[in-house]
Amino acid sequence: MKYKDDWDEAVARMQAFWRGEVLDRCCLAVTAPRDTPLACEYERRPAASLEELWLDIEYRYRQTMNRFATTYYGGESFPLEMCNLGPGVIAACMGGSFQLGEDTVWFDTDPFIRDWDPQPTFRLDRESFMWRLLTGMTSHFVEHADGEYIVGISDIGGNLDLIAACRGTERLLYDVFDHPERIAKAAEDVDGVWKTAFAELQSIIERGQRGCSSWMPIFNEDRWYPLQCDFSAMISPDDFETLVAPALVREAAFLDHAIFHLDGPDAAVHLDRLLEIDEIDGIQWTPGAQLTGSPADDGSGAYLLAAEQWFALYEKIQQRGKRLVLLGARAQDVETLLERLEPEGLFISTSCRSQEEADAILEQAKRTR
Repeated sequence: MKYKDDWDEAVARMQAFWRGEVLDRCCLAVTAPRDTPLACEYERRPAASLEELWLDIEYRYRQTMNRFATTYYGGESFPLEMCNLGPGVIAACMGGSFQLGEDTVWFDTDPFIRDWDPQPTFRLDRESFMWRLLTGMTSHFVEHADGEYIVGISDIGGNLDLIAACRGTERLLYDVFDHPERIAKAAEDVDGVWKTAFAELQSIIERGQRGCSSWMPIFNEDRWYPLQCDFSAMISPDDFETLVAPALVREAAFLDHAIFHLDGPDAAVHLDRLLEIDEIDGIQWTPGAQLTGSPADDGSGAYLLAAEQWFALYEKIQQRGKRLVLLGARAQDVETLLERLEPEGLFISTSCRSQEEADAILEQAKRTR
């Protein structure tokens, strides 16, 4: 691979991760500025507008090629383009609108489900602007990859999160009490759209590469995807059991492998139930914006994943034989994580200020345990 000489070695470690095993060390993805950038005909430049930033495929391709050429991909990190169009982009492919922002795209600013009577229907609108953009962008990156980088599936969203974007979060919370049977039916319909979107996007990707990845930067030779329900942080375990767990079982059974994105302490109340779902291979933990687990106040955007309060959660996940994924750790916290966690089925990502620092962390990982 052009941007990563040790790709085969990284794939071997990631395949061991999926099996719950370990080779010489856990999976550790480390990025840093490349000491000597590779030749690239495209210069990095700020977008002239939000439309160019998000919707201009050629602009995005050029900026991505510059990013690949200037980034050092150490360990299990790799050049990945997942065609990000905002979290839960499929909402805008089912009749929803979207609003461009500096850092994200919003899909919940103008919910279109006004009532549950009659029962709304959900379908993938292949003629919608966002679906045509998403498939066009995915195709563009696949056609130009030529084995030099990996193309992943965009953030197509989670089941109830998509319904919340279409209905409005506050109104959906009332619906949990007033219309649970309507939500359950909607969840089945949205699952159909979700599966179709995944299958069609992955079929585009498979025209040019073998394997699968996503916004969660892990590679698998089989089909996999992150599952999620951030909305679950606001509902009880009983409602989770009725409205969320069945959808997760359906989605995970549809895939070869699945990792659940557990977002924040309020959602952690559902961890025990998640660990009971055999079809879910592991948990990716994001501390959210609470307590000492919030993003570090150093401008890095990293999370305090080595905060003492989270280790009981990590141990519970690993003791159940599930994979544990910790993304965006601070570089200075990696040593603590390596010393206190089992390496089997463990995936950690971090970023460093230099290649030298990145290589030092990788060497230390081999010496730990």
